[in-house]
Amino acid sequence: MANVAKKYISEEIDRLRDLDRQNYALSSMARNLNLLALRNDLSPVFHREPEVDAIQKLLLRRTKPNALLTGPAGCGKTAIAEALAIHIAHLRAEWLSEDAKADREYNKAYKAWMERDCDMDEPVRREVPKPPLCDVVIYDLSMNALVSGTKYRGEFEEKMQKIMECCKRNKDIVLFIDEIHQIGEIGASEGATNLGQILKPALARAEIRVIGATTTEESAILKKDKALARRFSDVEVRPLVGDKALSTADSILHDYEVFHKVTVKDVTAEQILEMVNFHVGGVFPNNFIDVIDEAMSGARFEGKTMIRLPEIKATLSRMTGNIIL
Repeated sequence: MANVAKKYISEEIDRLRDLDRQNYALSSMARNLNLLALRNDLSPVFHREPEVDAIQKLLLRRTKPNALLTGPAGCGKTAIAEALAIHIAHLRAEWLSEDAKADREYNKAYKAWMERDCDMDEPVRREVPKPPLCDVVIYDLSMNALVSGTKYRGEFEEKMQKIMECCKRNKDIVLFIDEIHQIGEIGASEGATNLGQILKPALARAEIRVIGATTTEESAILKKDKALARRFSDVEVRPLVGDKALSTADSILHDYEVFHKVTVKDVTAEQILEMVNFHVGGVFPNNFIDVIDEAMSGARFEGKTMIRLPEIKATLSRMTGNIIL
């Protein structure tokens, strides 16, 4: 994005805002991840290029263009959907910049051609091919917003039908549904239709595209409905380990230092990660983020701009209930 002028980013932000207004039934219950990406409101994601590429290939399918992210809790499945939105939003801004450059080159060449009294061929504008999925916009659909305020039978179905109409009108909209194994329960009541049953016909006809996320264990709940499960292709998300985990921990630590305006001194991201894995356990990066976020937020509350090893150990002690010296 370093070579993309701010005007093209602003143009894309305006386009996404217009899209939200045109599809208010959807945008009122979902986050426009592309818009958040261009506003720098999403945290950067590291070393997830294979998963992002796998999702893009699935979204380009003619049939069953839907991805199911599965993996242990806390491994970063939601972050991968955000990484995809960041990639696509930046890709489109870069394309806008290149397309505008081609316009300027053509206009300059055409002006020079018009001013010359010769038999030169008329210049041809350079075509800038639009990258695949360049126009895709990812909406993070909130299950709570869908259910909220639906006291009477049929209200939930009406909400969901309006959302699906938005998706059918604009084929570039992709829904991201976290905890997708719950769709068999969402909206279900006596005589009512659950979210899974509403989505199934549209998924079968490829009228909408969906990226779902759930844990490996809970994906079994979704797969009980075989007709629904076969509309999705699995993308396995494994926790980062080794050098990738260390470099990611270092990048996350820097990102949180910038956010909290709190500097970590005399202790490295690698040392913190080792302590987290030993004392807290859990899955990276969720366990690592929990510790540094709590330590830095505590420092901010106390008016500090720096933390050291004792503050990290104090945070670990609070989180585990054990005294860590």
